Amino acid sequence: MVLCVPFRRWVHVKHRNPQALHGGFYCLLPIQGRRVIAAVARYRRPGQLEYKAFSIFAREYADMLGLGDNLIWAVRDDFVKWLDALVHNSFIRHSTPGVKRCWYIKH
Repeated sequence: MVLCVPFRRWVHVKHRNPQALHGGFYCLLPIQGRRVIAAVARYRRPGQLEYKAFSIFAREYADMLGLGDNLIWAVRDDFVKWLDALVHNSFIRHSTPGVKRCWYIKH
């Protein structure tokens, strides 16, 4: 289900089970509503994580957020830039400049 509000930030939900083949989930937290799972970190080989967008998330949000073509990352820094861009793009998408309807993050 696509949310029609911007995401305020992303979080890493760690998975503590050593038997699992993944390193946790990455969720986007919206301004209103429940978190959305955007990606998973999984082990390609022991000790080597790969970050991959969830296919359901990619299908539902591709047009709205401009997800891009590359949805698998081997380097965490590149993946984090993608998550940050999603948060930014969601604010741009759900803001209407000039009519006092812009979303913003208050620090």
